[in-house]
Amino acid sequence: MRRLASKPGVEAMSLYHNIKGKEELLDAMVEQMFGEIDLPVPGNGWRDELTRRAHSVRRAMMRHRWALGLVESRTHPGP
Repeated sequence: MRRLASKPGVEAMSLYHNIKGKEELLDAMVEQMFGEIDLPVPGNGWRDELTRRAHSVRRAMMRHRWALGLVESRTHPGP
């Protein structure tokens, strides 16, 4: 938490005003990564959309190499 807090230049305890603890932080990280994945476009062919989404997932995972192990470990990965 100290290292994370140093990025925006705040104290570690300041993070707890927004995040209750490590588990909530990890869940938020996974949710952020999932938010970068393209959603299907209604009306387009399902095969094209599935391919586009698969490529989008791969790009997100390549940007966030930490994500795969973390996603597998979460019991509440978000909406």
